[in-house]
Amino acid sequence: MSEPPQMFKSVLGTFIGNVQAIRVFNEQIGRVADEHDRTVMQQFVDRLHDLLPEMKDIEGSVVFVPKTDEIEDDDTAGADTQAAEESVGETRLAVDPETLRSVMKAMSSLGKRAPGQGPLLRRGALTALTSFLEVLISDLIQIYYSMYPAALPADTRKLSLAELREQGSIEDAVKYLVSREVDGVLYEGLDDQLNYFSKQLKVNLGPLEGEREALVEVFQRRNLLIHNDGVVNRHYMSKVTPELIEKYQAELGTTIVVTENYLTAAIDSIYVTGLALVQLCWRHWHKASTEQADSVVNDRLYQTLLDDRFDLTCRMADRFKGIRFANDDLARRATINHAIALKELERPEEMEAVLSRKDWSACGLGFKIALAALKNEEESFYELLPRAVVAKELLQWHLEEWPLFAHQRSTERFSEAIAGHFGDGRAGRADG
Repeated sequence: MSEPPQMFKSVLGTFIGNVQAIRVFNEQIGRVADEHDRTVMQQFVDRLHDLLPEMKDIEGSVVFVPKTDEIEDDDTAGADTQAAEESVGETRLAVDPETLRSVMKAMSSLGKRAPGQGPLLRRGALTALTSFLEVLISDLIQIYYSMYPAALPADTRKLSLAELREQGSIEDAVKYLVSREVDGVLYEGLDDQLNYFSKQLKVNLGPLEGEREALVEVFQRRNLLIHNDGVVNRHYMSKVTPELIEKYQAELGTTIVVTENYLTAAIDSIYVTGLALVQLCWRHWHKASTEQADSVVNDRLYQTLLDDRFDLTCRMADRFKGIRFANDDLARRATINHAIALKELERPEEMEAVLSRKDWSACGLGFKIALAALKNEEESFYELLPRAVVAKELLQWHLEEWPLFAHQRSTERFSEAIAGHFGDGRAGRADG
């Protein structure tokens, strides 16, 4: 069996890769599908305009009525024509049979090309996204019982003689019992799954409370799409908060869809939840490797900064603010990364509030120059820069890559300072 830190990193890595695949789909493939839908619809409209030029100037609905001089022998024509004439607010167009056949052919072609690829694909993407969180939940429960097999509930540890005979070893029997327990948990709804961590595995999920309402809506929407063709029912209305019902304008009997913006929000919520859940379990179940968990937090915060997802950085940092870091240096780096995102979002008061949670008076030169950069204290920044470089608290890759120095990098003075301290060579990047 792998060491616990490696197990946590492995399941988190798989989860992040899965979620990232959905994000790429939403931002790239999904948009291609939307463009396909727009093209198909535009071609259909253009074709109708070619066949029926009169439609370009018509408002309201259109009733296709064959010309009367061509339908005198049709017994039903009179009734159909009269019904069309009596339709209030509708516009009659005289259409010869050949044109009508062309119109019907265009409509048939439209159906074959399916101008609804974007919504359909995002619907499947949402289903996959929720399944990735459930896989993570399953993986974490299995990690727990692999570390503490004696903690399995007593009723779960019962095996019939036939079941016991099917197992090749004690280890196989334990895996079978754990698998059965996991299946039982996943059979329940999301709330019950998360409650299992609180009640059975003794994990404090307090930091996740800010995500649960959005998560419940995502899973309820998934259920509607799978089991009710997206039509809102009373179960959805009873589970989702009134605020979210109003936000998404959900009403009984209406059909909800998955837009690009909605899927983006769902991705962020699932991502933050999964990352936080791993961190909470890791720190509670294996305190000896908490410092490694600290590094993972900073890696994730840093990556969102590189991706310019500053709202996501702040959202993650908010979920982690109640987490106790084992390494003070890493805790300060997490604070700096949070502050960078707030600065980029032009929320200076919140940035100052985040920075004020730490006492920076005795911190090293690297943190002092970071504070100067965040607060745009230019003279202090350039006064500290050579000292931090000499002390190797600031490496060249920090200055060239860290989003902390994004604003300084746009100035000529900064470029000259880099050249003066590092010349044409490039300092090696330190791991971690």
